[in-house]
Amino acid sequence: MSDAQPPPERPGDGSAEVAPAPVDPRVAAQVVEALLLFGRLLLASGDAVSDINLRLRAIATAWGAPDVQFIVLPDLMLVSFSPDEPAHIMSRDLAADHLQLDKVTRLLSLCRQAQRGEVAPAEAIAALREIETAKRHVSFAGQVAGTVILTLGAALLFRPDDASLPLLLALGALVGVIQNLSSRVSGLTAIIPVAISFVAATAAFLVTGDRHETAPIEALIPALTVVLPGALLTMSAVDLASGDTVSGSSRFLEGLLQLALLAFGIFAAAQLAGVNPSATSAHGDAFGAWAPWLGVVVFAVGVAVRESAPRTMLPWLLLVLFVAHGAQMLGDLLFGAILSGFVGTLVTVPWVQFLERYRTAPPAFALFLPAFLMLVPGALGLLGISELVVTEKGNALDGMVNALAAILAIALGILVGTRVTHIVSAARRARKRLQASLPVPLDQIGLRPRRGTSLAGRVRGRLRGSPHGVRRDSDTAGGG
Repeated sequence: MSDAQPPPERPGDGSAEVAPAPVDPRVAAQVVEALLLFGRLLLASGDAVSDINLRLRAIATAWGAPDVQFIVLPDLMLVSFSPDEPAHIMSRDLAADHLQLDKVTRLLSLCRQAQRGEVAPAEAIAALREIETAKRHVSFAGQVAGTVILTLGAALLFRPDDASLPLLLALGALVGVIQNLSSRVSGLTAIIPVAISFVAATAAFLVTGDRHETAPIEALIPALTVVLPGALLTMSAVDLASGDTVSGSSRFLEGLLQLALLAFGIFAAAQLAGVNPSATSAHGDAFGAWAPWLGVVVFAVGVAVRESAPRTMLPWLLLVLFVAHGAQMLGDLLFGAILSGFVGTLVTVPWVQFLERYRTAPPAFALFLPAFLMLVPGALGLLGISELVVTEKGNALDGMVNALAAILAIALGILVGTRVTHIVSAARRARKRLQASLPVPLDQIGLRPRRGTSLAGRVRGRLRGSPHGVRRDSDTAGGG
């Protein structure tokens, strides 16, 4: 969510301007190890590479290594303190589980403390290893239940027919069981998308095949929400726009491969069940206009349960998801479905950055992760790629173009929203520096700013030696 060149401070991340100091040779090894651990876990969180670079540079500066150089790739990270010294390398296992929200929250909070210089490298190493090796707080049954609740929330957002709810809940439970069982066996990551889509689609087509010659693919989307690579594709577009070509292109191809595997599983299930998959809309009218708003609440509860979110995070999560859903609906009303994601992210990014300023609020990126699932950029991608094998070529091309446009719209919303927050934050810092540069604070000479007078007017009055823009305390006493 950032430019390739780091700004002085990311809004709301707790960064502080720390004067660079020489790196003590005795702690240099600890600094390297801590930075590499930070990079590996930040990559596992799914954040954009450009943002990871910004965080790592801020931490290195706080630890007295402002000239450190980073190369961050999706599965590899290099750190170099000097061109004359060999670089330090750390790889990340792509098959490793993604970080759940409790770990993401702890990781980003630790990042903020390190950026302020409040955590020493040795302390950071111990905390990072504890985060990496900590067991999941949610049991197998809890994760399956969370997947079912999340599926119900997504179904209410789509406003399905009430007769399809039992099927959707059963599909959610099936997907949750398969995903949790596969996570316990190494080496199955590559085939999980096609296995989940094949089993879920087969069950759905066998149930509905007797009544419908065509089976709508959209009915599968709520159950497949947890495996859609929407965040991966969106972050890849952010990386590409930020100049990180290698990371962006590799993530983009990985996301497209996952979508292709999902589409292949649906197509194989349709052939087995003898039905014709259709990409047409299957919205029902059994629920009223209140259903999507209830779906936001149910969706937030499902995410909190499934992703092991801290208990104090749920109210903040509801604030973010309600704003994201409302902004997306407004974008759909004004510009259509494809650009609705742009409006949703354009509003949500500054909103989570603002909420992060509160002491009890979770980190902004941890709050924004569930919004990816709700905005579902990968849903249109699944429909578009499915059309390649189930409909005519003209519609297939339209579907792919719409899918890519939706993904790019969300990525653009992230970039613009982040840039807006950076501009506002830079203006606020400039104002504070200007106030701090005044020779004598106003309150120490009995002067108070006149209400409604601009900062520029006060400064001009100060430089000219005139009382313009200020008033003495005595002016307010008596009849003065």
